[in-house]
Amino acid sequence: GAATPPADAAPALEPAPRRAIPLAAILVRKAEALMNLGKLTEAMAVLDDAARQEGDPAEVHMARGRVLEKLGRLGDALQSYDLAVTTD
Repeated sequence: GAATPPADAAPALEPAPRRAIPLAAILVRKAEALMNLGKLTEAMAVLDDAARQEGDPAEVHMARGRVLEKLGRLGDALQSYDLAVTTD
């Protein structure tokens, strides 16, 4: 028969419970994919939607800064980065 583990054996590891990923985080990932494809206007629209969702606003501001930088809007990008580091 199958051997039984000793009484002091470590229990089998169980997977960690899954935590829901905020919609804003998923939208930021989608925007980053669009940005990597050069679809900057679409990426910005997705980030506008992400800003209206629950999630980490700093993450949204960082992503907006990256898109604005690629659009050559450096002043706007800097404002987004400033918001990212000052947002709670």
